[in-house]
Amino acid sequence: MKLFKSITASGFQLLILLMAALFLISCSSAKLDSSLLTEPKEPKSNLSVADLNGEWVLLGWALPTSAEGIMRNREVPLSVSGKPVSIFFDFNKSHFSGYAGCNRFFSSLELNTQNMIKLGPIASTKMMCTENLRMNFEHDFVKVLGNSHDWALNGNALQLFTDAGDTLSFSRRR
Repeated sequence: MKLFKSITASGFQLLILLMAALFLISCSSAKLDSSLLTEPKEPKSNLSVADLNGEWVLLGWALPTSAEGIMRNREVPLSVSGKPVSIFFDFNKSHFSGYAGCNRFFSSLELNTQNMIKLGPIASTKMMCTENLRMNFEHDFVKVLGNSHDWALNGNALQLFTDAGDTLSFSRRR
């Protein structure tokens, strides 16, 4: 109780704001849904690109299996703004864009004859992120997106795959 008596009114307001911010951040952390790891219910031949249109929020990043056979995941850091890492497909305009936690990115988009996603060169804004962890994540995330070609869709769950073995798992944003 002495702690609260020694805090000024403005200090108390700051403490309340800090606690509220921590609560909101903890509520916005994404958890990987195990249903994302299942095979798609429909083969891609039964799906159209319209099924991919819209915004998708990154839930998890599975790294290639190690030489010892160990499955690993890449931590997805929370953005300072609380806005999730996301991608947006617009096949009607052949456009792909997204938000990596600090910077926005964009590219051209098409599906090749094998129903694989083909992105053009990915460009991004060049805002300085406040942490090296965020900068490293963004660099790696955009690089993996550029190498993602194969995909699987299971309802509102989307996975993008690279030839190197990375799997990015997304949930449709409502």
